[in-house]
Amino acid sequence: MIEYVFFHRQPLELFLRFVEEQGVGAQTREFEDRMEVLVPDELDEALSDRIDERYDELMEMEGDLTDAEQAGEAGEFQGAGIVVNLKDGTTVYANLDSRLLARVMTVIEPREFAVIVDAIVEAVENRVDRPACQRGESS
Repeated sequence: MIEYVFFHRQPLELFLRFVEEQGVGAQTREFEDRMEVLVPDELDEALSDRIDERYDELMEMEGDLTDAEQAGEAGEFQGAGIVVNLKDGTTVYANLDSRLLARVMTVIEPREFAVIVDAIVEAVENRVDRPACQRGESS
């Protein structure tokens, strides 16, 4: 499943509506500090791209809502961060500056960001002491 993280209800609901209109079943999870939409990762590439594009648009809305809250115009802000899935099945949450995360999400797709996060988790959990030039591409 691909996880899409939201911090405000409005973009979450717009995303859910869009995903449902595409004929994709999604699950939601709510936590104290965030909400997640889980979408199957076995979708065809064109559909996945449309979903990612819509998420990117809604991340701009997230940024606008966050900016408004920081200016004292709203009260729903809860922070920003990324979901990190450990190999033992534990899910942890890494806090980030919301503006930094919004900037990252404007230049890479959520799936690409997930690959980066997973690579970092893999490196931390399965440390390899050889220099990078001796590891090969997949180690």
